[in-house]
Amino acid sequence: MVLLTDDSLASNLSEKARADNQRKVIGRERRWDYERYENTTLHLAQGLLSNLILKGIRFSPDTKTADVLKFKRKHKDELGLFRNVIEKLVSDIPIDTPFETLQQHVQDIYTNDFQPA
Repeated sequence: MVLLTDDSLASNLSEKARADNQRKVIGRERRWDYERYENTTLHLAQGLLSNLILKGIRFSPDTKTADVLKFKRKHKDELGLFRNVIEKLVSDIPIDTPFETLQQHVQDIYTNDFQPA
């Protein structure tokens, strides 16, 4: 996905998801608290939606990396618009949404706004 979008959010999605799931011990208690960063939900939603969209892209087995990079450079403006549309589509998802609900929101956005009729 990074080769197509040059999107640092997408390339670091697994790191952000891992960071979101980090637990810290509060004081000396054995109680766990989840620390959720302000943009984590937005980043996860963008990554999930991007993954759904990009699953539909098929490459020929003989496609060269150089050709993908050439495409990326040639269509950088369109790819920028692609990133902006994805951000706009997921921007209304509340930040405290549980992950399962987030997945359903993203699936609904994909089905209603992206998937061909």
